[in-house]
Amino acid sequence: MQTKEFLDKVCEQIKYKPIRNEISKELEDHIQEIKEEYLQEGIQENEAEEKAIIQMGVAEEIGKKLNRIHKPRMNWQLLILVLILLVFGVLVSYIDGTDNWKINLIYTILSTIPFLLIYFFDYKKLQKHSKIIYCIATIILLMPIISGDKTMNTRLVTRIIAMPLYIISFVGFIENINKESTIKIEYFDRHNININIVKAMLLSIISLIVLLQYSRSLTIILILTYYAIITAKLIQMKKKKYIKKSLKITGISIIILTLIWLGSLVKYNEFEETIHRIGTIFNPEINTDTDIVWQRTAQREIIKSAKLFGKANNVDISTAMLFNTEKGIFPLNALLLNYGWIISILMIIMVIAFNIKMIIDVTKIKDTYGKLIIVGIACSFIFRNVLCILINLNPAINLNSDIPFISYGKINLVIDILSLAVIFSVYRRKNINLNTNKEIA
Repeated sequence: MQTKEFLDKVCEQIKYKPIRNEISKELEDHIQEIKEEYLQEGIQENEAEEKAIIQMGVAEEIGKKLNRIHKPRMNWQLLILVLILLVFGVLVSYIDGTDNWKINLIYTILSTIPFLLIYFFDYKKLQKHSKIIYCIATIILLMPIISGDKTMNTRLVTRIIAMPLYIISFVGFIENINKESTIKIEYFDRHNININIVKAMLLSIISLIVLLQYSRSLTIILILTYYAIITAKLIQMKKKKYIKKSLKITGISIIILTLIWLGSLVKYNEFEETIHRIGTIFNPEINTDTDIVWQRTAQREIIKSAKLFGKANNVDISTAMLFNTEKGIFPLNALLLNYGWIISILMIIMVIAFNIKMIIDVTKIKDTYGKLIIVGIACSFIFRNVLCILINLNPAINLNSDIPFISYGKINLVIDILSLAVIFSVYRRKNINLNTNKEIA
């Protein structure tokens, strides 16, 4: 049997075609190494090649083993959790008695086509286009400002689309930086390092400033997501000296977050009001804002009147109207009002399970670029979940957020589904390291 015939038989068993050429090349190199050993023993070339192939083993068995190793994986557990969250989303959208739930269902179905396209797309190809993705996200955010179209819907759409693009581009910045592009900054370290976190952060400051024009809550979430990506990268490097660097980055992130927050307060003339609101978070009884007091009273009314299952009784009409109308911001309160404690608690459990599953998935990814992508997108989901639940528990928090797949607008839903598709695309190739093209046990 010739080498080419052997390699063809091996590759016939490998279903994932993109990896065939790489595996074939590795096996050919290995056969050549064994062949050289036989040649040094004085064996003729044809016989040496044949012996090397025999030593490799049965081609079909090798191919089947490699197919199991490099077989793409569907993340079924995460998919089931998302489908459950979408069911809760239908329940929330059905509350107002309109056909919104049907529209959201249609958007979910239509999203399956681009979802599958992203799912089968090789996410690694995004890495070399990180700067382009970053520019696209910035242009999208700047379009309403440049065009003068400052309507709420336009601003909402642009910030929702830009968010995952910024995350993907930031991961690319972190991964693409090499020794040649490292900036030596003595404050951080007296020696150059292969990853220039500082440069990546500076490149992304613009994204935070532009996003701040649209949403303080999303700006905070994006800062925390950037920090999570940086921390994950430092942990990957597995060097003790980077622990101090991580702490310094933490301090810088907190300073930047504080400055942006204070800047937004000055811009919107809300400094004194916000300080007062911070106090009311810990001591709501001192609140003099009639709206906040009314909302808190309404929440207590819902909690007191809620049943284990079913619609709450003896709830003021105005209270019901508020939480049914603002169900996107108050999904937990709306569920409690209309469906009871059991459904509400189940929703929280499913949201927590969804968050935990994404965190677990991070540990299963071998490719560093893919791992950081999941860290970024997962953290953006998790931070939104946590912030929205906090808002539902305490209306004194003067921010807006939603729970992905549950409380959403139509565009939110589509973008969240497509962002999730990137996670599925990474997980699909979790056993395939296209950088080293080596077997992964």
